[in-house]
Amino acid sequence: CYTDNCHNRTSVEPCDYGCESYFSDCSSKCEKCYADNCRNRTDNATDLGCDSYWQDCPSKCEVGKTCVPTDCSAYTLTSCPANATCTNCTVGCGDSTKKYKMSKCNTGYTLSGTSCVASACASGYATTASNCGSSFSNGSWSLGTSYSGYSGSSKCYKCSRKCNSGYELSGTTCAPTKTCVVLCSGNNDLMIGSDTVGAIIDWGDGSFIFDDGPIDHTYAVEKEYTIKVYGNIEGIFWGDEDTVIEYN
Repeated sequence: CYTDNCHNRTSVEPCDYGCESYFSDCSSKCEKCYADNCRNRTDNATDLGCDSYWQDCPSKCEVGKTCVPTDCSAYTLTSCPANATCTNCTVGCGDSTKKYKMSKCNTGYTLSGTSCVASACASGYATTASNCGSSFSNGSWSLGTSYSGYSGSSKCYKCSRKCNSGYELSGTTCAPTKTCVVLCSGNNDLMIGSDTVGAIIDWGDGSFIFDDGPIDHTYAVEKEYTIKVYGNIEGIFWGDEDTVIEYN
């Protein structure tokens, strides 16, 4: 005769966490496995709660909470944008990372998305030539390089004064271009005085020079030339230094 009913029973083993119960008529075969390892785990939750739970027993706390982190959910920025005033928040509990929330844009700047952009062009820049400044005689405003970061739809361009033909910029005004007409009859050699510093000379025969004095020039053909001077020179000599046109 059989002493038990094991020949009619099938064990559910192997069990990850052991056998919870065996067949009553076959004590060597497992009828039910433990679903977790909670019987071997201690619940370490504190009054503050639980930081993490046992992997093999999700109903019991492995690491109890010893610190309550600050709620920084409203602080979504990793840094404070340029030209803005911000407040910051630190979670704490071992996490010292700061998060930021923008309070306002600084004076002169307007919010655009999460950035603060200039409300107007910087000094010396404008959206159009007519916005560069007051009109002036014998010239007009021109636009140069541009930059973004302005709250308007247009870019900001660098303003510069441009003089009309026959005029040159002198400070903030356009003055007539300084020219001198010299007749070198009988002598084709010309010299600019030694006290000249950094003048641009248009000799009138298709050649130019930018230099300090003294500056010599010889014309290939004897005729009348118009010499244009950009800057200040000591004087114009030809033949010898007894023949001079003073020019300042």
